[in-house]
Amino acid sequence: AFTTEQGLGEVLPAPTDVVLDREHHLVVQPDVLFVSAARRGIIDGHVEGPPDLAIEVLSPRPRIGMIEEKVTWYARYGVRECWLVDVRHQWVEVIEPPSTTPPRMFQGPEPLRSVVLPSWTIPVEQIFT
Repeated sequence: AFTTEQGLGEVLPAPTDVVLDREHHLVVQPDVLFVSAARRGIIDGHVEGPPDLAIEVLSPRPRIGMIEEKVTWYARYGVRECWLVDVRHQWVEVIEPPSTTPPRMFQGPEPLRSVVLPSWTIPVEQIFT
């Protein structure tokens, strides 16, 4: 609702295909993604190129290496920010690839901060209620 009200861009849930590299047939489906209004043209039934933000909800039974591999692809292909959401432990890790800044962890009443959505702040605990 926030991104729509502010005219910031499009939030798309899975299953939305994101073509990171057509030549190498690299297609991913983040759990949730955001494409800014300025880049809305990359949406056409799927997303052709990196979204501005990719959100991955961590599974209680993850496939070994899958998340790390996706985060590496996101960094390589230009995703500006990636959130890893752990529902069980109720925290969000924010990664800004390819920044040398270490990932930031948010939990509880602490407001989630985003480079991609700087005017959006919400206590992390509200995400899980």
